[in-house]
Amino acid sequence: MFDAENVAADEWRGWDERIRATAEVMYRLKNPNTRKKRLSLSDRVYLAKYIEFDGPTMMGSLLGRHRTHIATLVVNMKKNGDYERYKNLSDEEYEKILEAEERRNEHAL
Repeated sequence: MFDAENVAADEWRGWDERIRATAEVMYRLKNPNTRKKRLSLSDRVYLAKYIEFDGPTMMGSLLGRHRTHIATLVVNMKKNGDYERYKNLSDEEYEKILEAEERRNEHAL
């Protein structure tokens, strides 16, 4: 028996996968040099604090990394205990980190 509803759902699922694959290829074409410097401490803290709200795709676009790289970073941070440490920082501690990095960047110039 032919079930048009299931066939249509399968076709859309196929298109969704093709669109996602095409988007990843376009990302790599636009960003050929994906080997970048390590994320700064403030970026890693931001990642730990807000990954649950933004998700890896949004976080990747904010930090200039691919979503799979962001997901791998989170897994590695959880393995070595940095994720919980950064996630539980207070806003005042996070602001101190930002200020310290700004001062360091000013002296580097």
